[in-house]
Amino acid sequence: MADEQFMASLRSGAKELEAIAAKATSARRIKDYETAGIIAWQEFAPIASRLQGNVYSKVQEIEAEMAETARSTALAYKSSVEFVSATALISVGLALLLGYAISSSLVWPIQRIGQSFKAIAGGDFTERVAVPNRDELGELARNLNITSQKLGELYETVEVQRDQLRIENARSETLLNNLLPAQVAARLKADPDQEIADHLPSVAILFADIVDFTPRSARMAPEEIVSFLNRMFSAFDELAGAHGLEKIKTIGDSYMVAAGMPDPCEKPAHKVAAMALDMLDAVKALPGNVELRIGLHMGPAVAGVIGRQKPFYDVWGETVNTASRMESHGEPGRVQVTDAIRDQLEGVFRFKAGGVRDIPGVGKLRTWWLEAPLVTGAG
Repeated sequence: MADEQFMASLRSGAKELEAIAAKATSARRIKDYETAGIIAWQEFAPIASRLQGNVYSKVQEIEAEMAETARSTALAYKSSVEFVSATALISVGLALLLGYAISSSLVWPIQRIGQSFKAIAGGDFTERVAVPNRDELGELARNLNITSQKLGELYETVEVQRDQLRIENARSETLLNNLLPAQVAARLKADPDQEIADHLPSVAILFADIVDFTPRSARMAPEEIVSFLNRMFSAFDELAGAHGLEKIKTIGDSYMVAAGMPDPCEKPAHKVAAMALDMLDAVKALPGNVELRIGLHMGPAVAGVIGRQKPFYDVWGETVNTASRMESHGEPGRVQVTDAIRDQLEGVFRFKAGGVRDIPGVGKLRTWWLEAPLVTGAG
């Protein structure tokens, strides 16, 4: 009789739980999630807890009886255990039924959206989440898909701009290396705000100028002047590279290179001397009987980078001034040098004495005419 009353109590509790589950489901259908939650926790939970407590008490009661009668009949004990197990399973099953009904439609979409968030955070902007819900979770999934699409488009735009930036940086670096020596350009890139000023203990300077260029250019069209100078200076640039010289600048029809800068080098005087003679040979291939005046000198100097918008590497000092005077007070088709150059090249190149001359801006100097190397490959 007691068992029948207990089972009747369980059946009554199960019906109550079914009614509560129906109320919660109705609330969810009209998107009243707050009411559904209140029903689940305030109505369902107390009844489920009461039923589980009753089942637990019954289990303890039956186990006590079984312990007493187990000695007389194992079959009765087994039947009792099966009865208790079935009763417990019914109670637990009812409790899980409502929990699944309420949570199954929430947990799966949330897990799927979370997986998509993780994929997008890892850089997979092709990720899309398929959540059929028409509630807030469905709206969240749709917004996530739109965000993923926009991020993908933005990423593609950034990649294109990054490639363009790489190209522009490469162009800027090439231009900078054309304006400045590679070592100086590297220093400037490492610290753009630094002032580059170097003391050069021994640098050899070469100045060259076209004889009578002003009257020659007056008879030429602008395009012809540019073409002529470009052809000649391009040939000089190739010679400078071959001899390991640093081109400093061109001013009009004047051309200036140096050896021993920005870094010291061996035999700087040999390099500029060989360059000077090659330049005299190079202009013979140009039309119009082009002649050069060339001057050489060597000694200490100061070099540095001037300007921000269009920086250039220049060199100053008495050494530069003297080399310039050797050119401007020289003779067409000849290379005039100072004692400083001749002393370094004696026995390697042939010279002709120019005598002591009073050079404006410099004073009296013994000068020499560089004529030819004494040995093949000198310089």
